[in-house]
Amino acid sequence: MAKVITRESLNKQVATSPVAQKFAKRIGLLEAARKVSNSQPMSAYQKHYVGQLFENTQKGNLYEGYTQASNVGNWRRDAMNIVSIAVQNTILDQIVSMQAMTTAAELLPILEFKYGTDKGETKAGDLVLDSTGAGKTDKFYDSNIIDKQPIGAGVQTYLAPFTPITAGTVKVIKADGTVVTDDGAGALSDGGTIDYATGEIKLNAAAAEGDTVSYKYGNEQIPNYLYPELDGHNKQQVGDVTLGIKPVLIEAEEHKLRAIYGLTAAYRINKEYSVNLPLEFEKQVANEMNKEQERLVMNDIFTQAAGGNSVVWSATPRPGVSDAEHVESLPIRINLATSEIYTRTGGNLQPNFIVAGSNVVAYLSKTKNFEANEAPKNGGSFLAGRLGTLDVYQTPGIGTNDFFLGGIGNDYWQAGYVVGNYMPITYTQPITLSDFTTQAGWVSIYGRKMVNPQLYIRGRITV
Repeated sequence: MAKVITRESLNKQVATSPVAQKFAKRIGLLEAARKVSNSQPMSAYQKHYVGQLFENTQKGNLYEGYTQASNVGNWRRDAMNIVSIAVQNTILDQIVSMQAMTTAAELLPILEFKYGTDKGETKAGDLVLDSTGAGKTDKFYDSNIIDKQPIGAGVQTYLAPFTPITAGTVKVIKADGTVVTDDGAGALSDGGTIDYATGEIKLNAAAAEGDTVSYKYGNEQIPNYLYPELDGHNKQQVGDVTLGIKPVLIEAEEHKLRAIYGLTAAYRINKEYSVNLPLEFEKQVANEMNKEQERLVMNDIFTQAAGGNSVVWSATPRPGVSDAEHVESLPIRINLATSEIYTRTGGNLQPNFIVAGSNVVAYLSKTKNFEANEAPKNGGSFLAGRLGTLDVYQTPGIGTNDFFLGGIGNDYWQAGYVVGNYMPITYTQPITLSDFTTQAGWVSIYGRKMVNPQLYIRGRITV
C-alpha cells in the first residue's frame, strides 16, 4: 500500500529530522564539499532530504554478490557505496519539487479548496486554490451579486437560486449582446416578468445557448420556506466552499547502468596515464545518470505543458525592422506568457524561471534587459542569466530552439512537477572474473509526476 505524505507531516519531519541528526557527520562532509565548490549552505529541508536517502540505503541491506548464493561461499560481502549526493550537476532542484521518498510508492495529497455552488460564472467544483498554487478567485462569490449566471438553452421560466431578488437589478444578457432590463416593478423590457420573492423570471422567449442573467439578492435575510413548490428555490443565500484531498500516486522506478572493462587495460591506463579507471567510471556514470534524470524531467515538462506551443516567435524580422529592434519583441512575448500563467492560477503563482535551449538563450542575450551569468566550464544545465524577474536556465535537455516557463514557490511543495528520490545513485564494488573482465553496476530509484501542467507554458523559436 502506498504511504500518504502530507505537508504537515513533512514539515514536522524537516523541523525535527531524526535522519538528519543520525547522519550529521556525513551531512557535515557534504556541507564541507559544498563550501569548497562555493555552493549555498544546506537548508534544513536539504539536510532532511539527504539524511532520508542515507537512511533508505542503510535499511535496504544492499550487498554485492554473485548470481548464485553458492558462488559466494564464505567470502565477505561488501555494502554498496553511495556516490554523487553532494555533486548533483543539475538544475532540477531550482525548477521542480524534490522529495525524499520513504517508500517506493507514496501518495502525494494535493490539498484542494473548491467552490461548492453554481453561482454566477463559477461552477461547483471550480478550484479556488490547491497545494501547487493553481486556482482562481471569483470576486463576486461571497457577495450579494450574481454575475452572468447561465440560464440554459430552451429555458423560458428561470428560477433564480439566490433570493429574494433586489428589485431593479435584473439584467438578462443575450448571446447576441442584447440586454433585457428590469423596471423595478416586476416587468422586463422584453415583456417578461419577475417575482422578486420566489426568484421566478419569465422571459418573453426561450433562452438561447449563452444567455445569462445578472442580479442582486438579499443575502442578509434569513431564507424563508413559503414556496415549497419551487423545489428548493428561495433557500440558498450563500455560496458553499469545500476542502478536500486529491491523492497523486508517485511510484519509484529503477534506473541502472553497468560498466565493463579489462583489468589489464585499467592497470595500463593507471600506470601510463595516472588515471584511476574505476574512480573515473564512478564519476562519469553518476554524472550520466544525473543528466538522464534531468532530461527525462525536462522532456516531461516540455511535452506536458498546458496549451501546446503557446509562444511561437519568428527570428526573422519584418521588412523595415532591424535585427536589434526585432529581438526586443522576444522578451515581450515571454512576458505575455508569464502573465497567462499568473492568470491561470488566479494570481496565486507568478512565474519565476525559463528553461531554454542554447539558441533561445543566444537570442535573449542580445536583448537590453538580459543580465548574463558566466557559463560554467563543465557545461551541462546552468543559470545563464536573468530576464527581468525570470531566472534563465540554459539546458541541452530540450531542443536548441525550445523553451518553457514555469514557477516554483518558496514552499518546497509549491510546484507543478514532483521528483521523488527513493534510492540515491549507488554502486557495487568492481568484480573481476577469471578472464580479467571487470564489472561494476550503478542504480538509482526515483519517481516523477506532473501534478499541474497549467503552471507551465512552452514555446519555440522559428527561423
